[in-house]
This record gives sequence, structure tokens and C-alpha cells, in this order.
Amino acid sequence: MAEKRKSEKEKDEKPVPSGSVQVGGSVAGDNIIIGNNNIVHYYAANGEKREMRTGWFFGHRYGDLATFTGRAIELKMLDEWLANDTDNLLLMTAFGGFGKSALAWTWFNRIDREQWQTAVWWSFYEKESGFESFLAETLKHLGVEVKESARQQVNDLLEAMRGTNILIVLDGFERLLRQYGRMDAALQSDDEDADIDPSQRDCSSPLTETFLRGLSGAGIKSKVLMTTRLCPRVLESADGKLLKGCREEPLSAFSPEDAVTYFHNEGIAATRAEIIEVCAAYGYHPLSLSLLVGLINEDHEKRGDIAAVKNLQIFEDVRARRHHVLERAYQSLAPERRDLLSKISCFRGSMEYAVLKKVFPSPDLDKALLDLRKRGLLQYAGESQRYDMHPIVRHYAYD
Repeated sequence: MAEKRKSEKEKDEKPVPSGSVQVGGSVAGDNIIIGNNNIVHYYAANGEKREMRTGWFFGHRYGDLATFTGRAIELKMLDEWLANDTDNLLLMTAFGGFGKSALAWTWFNRIDREQWQTAVWWSFYEKESGFESFLAETLKHLGVEVKESARQQVNDLLEAMRGTNILIVLDGFERLLRQYGRMDAALQSDDEDADIDPSQRDCSSPLTETFLRGLSGAGIKSKVLMTTRLCPRVLESADGKLLKGCREEPLSAFSPEDAVTYFHNEGIAATRAEIIEVCAAYGYHPLSLSLLVGLINEDHEKRGDIAAVKNLQIFEDVRARRHHVLERAYQSLAPERRDLLSKISCFRGSMEYAVLKKVFPSPDLDKALLDLRKRGLLQYAGESQRYDMHPIVRHYAYD
């Protein structure tokens, strides 16, 4: 493990310098390496001396998080996990809309890059971002030869992770599981009450399971954070307990205090008690609160006033309430913007702004995209100029 594990003061996300090294590949046009790009040496299990290049590799970019609020307890938990010498793999689990990706991305960009000189962010939510792409692109970033055999690529990556300190974030890992591994996974919704067959938590590829077993083995110096809706079954022993070196942390909803802070930061005129009353009805579900803020701030009669959502229909079931607020957010759009959102939802991953301009050549496009962002229906990654939407929003808009 690195000699210094404790996180220093949280740092703001570092911008990608103009001189960054561009890495080729088919996964996305925004693959970026930043950092010192030094060469370090390590020894494989057979005693062979190998070398690896350091640096931070962003296989994909997440949306801008200028409005990220709270989660102090969760951020501290992640810092403490990174500093310990016991858990190589941390699974952050929750169903859709709880903010797994946003939390992981915010934390990842606050890590001290002097202590962790090699790190990888990979999202399985993107197009052409499967496990074999992750292997090849990560090895390429590390300056390790990408051999023809995918099994050998797994071995080489695990050897590097045993010999050096690498931090890897695997976002949206459920896409590699049978439950969410279908072609229409981007449009698949959650049923939180469903009794999922354990076999659906198996990885679609045996190669992926080989990699996960390797992470749970002894001698791994590196750290892996996985965000996922379901825990891969391969990480469990016969008695259902996680393998040694693995740890699961379920992500809960917002705390009442985080919800109050978020609403006030977004300029909502309301007392603490009013915010808690409204947010409690939705179980403090982060995505639902984002949509509520969008409804309030874009309401024509009571713009910026929490009174704009006090008359929303309240169902007995909290999940029905979450669906209803999404329905209201969608129905509040002008017809042409509903149509635009539905068409964007047909894409299975993020889309570059330049592509959207060609596909939707409307003089109103910029204004429409900004409106959808303000309403919490669209995400934007400024550094890569890509637009995306949450899988729950995509599923609803597509239907």
C-alpha cells in the first residue's frame, strides 16, 4: 500500500490541462491521461521485473457537479476506506436515483494525486464500454502491452495491481451482470420489491468473474471502488458472506439536513420545516429532489417558491410518488422539448454536443438543452461537451 494513505484537505476537481495525452480507442472521444506519466517498476508473481506508466486516466467523464451537496458522512467513509489496509474492493450499492455515480465522481476528483499517482475512472454506462474495452484501454494507459488473449490481459492488469498502487473506479458495474446485461439495459427500470434470482447477479462474462476473484485475493496493493445496483454473486462465499478483502456499503437517501441545504443552495424560498415536509414524501430520494427543484425553479406562477410543488398528488407508496414527480417534470415541458428529450433517450449513452447539433438542427437547441438541464432531466459534462440522462429518466422518456 502507499506509505501515505490519509487524505489531505479535500481539493477541488482539477481541470484537464491543454497538453493532456490523448489515448486512442473506440470507447469515447474524451479519454484523457493527466499526471506526471512517470515510469515505475514492479515484480510479477514469477519474479519478472515489469514497468508501468503513472497518471490519471478518465475513460469517460461524468456530468458537471457544481450543485453537488452534502454526503459528508459518505465522503468520509470513502476516505477512510482508501486509507485502510484491509479492503481492496468497496461496493457502493443502491438502486437507481440514489446518486452513486455523482458521489463517486465527486470523491474521485478530490483525491490527492500526489499520494495516488495512478488512477482510472471507467463507466460501464457508456456505449462500447464493456469489460474487454476496460481491460485494453486501462492497460494501454498504464503502458503495458495489450496482448491478444483477453485472459492474459486480466492477468497482466492484476499483476500491476498487486505490484503497484492503482485506484480504479468502476461505475455502473451492474451492466456486466445478467440482470442488467441485456441490449436494452439503458432503458431498464428497477423493481425494488422484486425477488431477483441469485443467478441474475452472475457476470455475463466468465472473464469478468476471473478479474473479480483476483481482486479478492491476497497481495493486492491497489484499490477498486465499484458502484452497482446489485452485488456480483462471484464475490460471495457459499454462506453468502463477502470474500475477504471485499466490503459493501449500501448508499442511503439524502439526510434531511442535506436536503435543506440543497434546496436553499438552489435558491428555493422555503423554511426548513417546509423543505423537510416536501422531501420526506419522496423518501429524500436524490433524483426525485432534483426533479422537484427543477419544477419549482421553472414554475411560471410560483417560480422559486416551494409552494409550486405543495399540491402535487401524494400517493401512499413512496415509489409511486417518485414516478409521479418524474411524470410531472416531463409533462411540464413544452411539447417540442418533450419530443427532444424522448429522441435523445433513444441513444444508449452520452452524446456529443456537435452530434446533437447535426441530428437536431434547430435554432432553439441550445435554449432547449439548457432548459432540460435546469429541470434535472439532462446532464452535461462540460470538459467533453457531452450530454446524458439518468437511466431512470431515459427509461421514462423513451416509453
